[in-house]
Amino acid sequence: MPVFLTEDVWTDWMSPEHLGAGSKPGMLAMLENVSADVAATLETYPVSKRINNVRTASPSDRTLLDPVDLS
Repeated sequence: MPVFLTEDVWTDWMSPEHLGAGSKPGMLAMLENVSADVAATLETYPVSKRINNVRTASPSDRTLLDPVDLS
């Protein structure tokens, strides 16, 4: 499951410290709020099925990200 974070919360989220029971609710609330805000800005569109083929898809092939018409 992806986590969508803004740069201002990276340090808190990536902290290697163990979360105590008292800090978990605050961290989960922060995650929910920030993730919802970032996810609302994402745009989706269909792309070629070629992107799923590791034998033929090249990371340098920018056409794999071009929108395709599904009609």
